[in-house]
Amino acid sequence: MVKTIFLAALLLCSVSLWGQSTFHKKFQGGGISSATPLSNGEILGCGAQDQFFAPPQGLLVRFGQDGDVLWRKRYPAMNFIWYAAETNDGFVIVGDTVRTTGPPPHPYFSAVSKLSNNGDVIWSKITGDDFGQALVSGVVMGGSNDYLVSGNYSSYSMPSQRKSFFTRLDENGNTLWSKTYFANTPNHYNLLSPQVLQGDTLYACGHLQLNGCFVRININ
Repeated sequence: MVKTIFLAALLLCSVSLWGQSTFHKKFQGGGISSATPLSNGEILGCGAQDQFFAPPQGLLVRFGQDGDVLWRKRYPAMNFIWYAAETNDGFVIVGDTVRTTGPPPHPYFSAVSKLSNNGDVIWSKITGDDFGQALVSGVVMGGSNDYLVSGNYSSYSMPSQRKSFFTRLDENGNTLWSKTYFANTPNHYNLLSPQVLQGDTLYACGHLQLNGCFVRININ
């Protein structure tokens, strides 16, 4: 009887431990800095793959619901991929690219790419280059298959003073409008990141002059 109770308790313990939906898995090479949940329960991880004696390359890893790697791809046009947004027919990814030609300091720009569901590039654009040196901070889908990309930038003459920008792109990556925020504020660093889009209203958060801020923007 005691043996039967022990075996039953052991079986119950095994179900409790191994029946959980948690997991811890590794994949070879590269690092993931953000994860985007997809509508089918899968995850798209964004990051970078280091290289020997060469700049890093943007990295995407698509994980199944059980954490297994479905596909893993590198994108040489980006040095880092920071964020992704799911679209009706694929994804939009945003990251940074560094132009290493010429003498340092090398300029860097925000890059946007539209991808198919299996990670193939449909188009790629540079955005924020009118501002000087730009770094991306997020992307959200608009209501008309358009995209809102945010970031911060600095001029070449004042690299320590950074300003926030939002750029709205159509479904083909063409710029609809691009605006800066807090450009006249004598701060040394500010950054806005899009969080929620409700109709034509975008809510974003970030920091301004070492203080937190929350803003509401009409995207039209």
